[in-house]
Amino acid sequence: MAKDDIVRKIYIEDDLSNFEDFFDLNWFKKLSRLVENTRIERIVGNFGVSWWGIARAFILPWLLVTGVSDVITETAPIRLAIPTTKVWNEYLKHNEFNVALWKLSENVYCSIYFAYENLLVDTLKEILGTSIRVTHRDFNEKLRDVYGSECAHRIWHQTLIYAARETRNSIVHNGGKATNDLLNVKPLPNYIQDDDVVISATVTRELSNNLKPLVYELVEKSLEKIET
Repeated sequence: MAKDDIVRKIYIEDDLSNFEDFFDLNWFKKLSRLVENTRIERIVGNFGVSWWGIARAFILPWLLVTGVSDVITETAPIRLAIPTTKVWNEYLKHNEFNVALWKLSENVYCSIYFAYENLLVDTLKEILGTSIRVTHRDFNEKLRDVYGSECAHRIWHQTLIYAARETRNSIVHNGGKATNDLLNVKPLPNYIQDDDVVISATVTRELSNNLKPLVYELVEKSLEKIET
């Protein structure tokens, strides 16, 4: 294999605030109250734990840098306040740290999406009372039967979800190169550069924010089906 064949494009956030916590605790409390004492309480709870845990991993760079800054400030023999930006910029001088930020953003993106997919599949399974997987031939038909065509489109077929699904497939199953299906998405996501999937912390945060209203709609519609 030629050296050029293994060159990958990566993008590193240079703003520490992009690695701050994105988990919305108040939003999840509201979601938890909605499903309390229902058949999908455990499913939604597991989803919440997954997203919360994913967010804990995501903020590790922020915790590291702010922690180092605080320790230096608190333990220095003289009054010495070390800005977090100075500590952050020192870490960014190391290629290993930059690569860790890249893979962290990428892996958290995949985990955020996959937790959403699991939530959808598990709630559908609970409503149907039978096993179902996204790879089953009749998955889309059963999804429409339960949630209706419009809702099924929003929670599964719309471009946002389709692109996220294909982005994860590209990273997990295609070595980070965009699949043909992802390259055919219109409009093409701005994190596709040539054939490379270039995930940043900002892209990861956006995915979480975009999925939140869809999670809530999915849960509300599922409760309607369970109660009827």
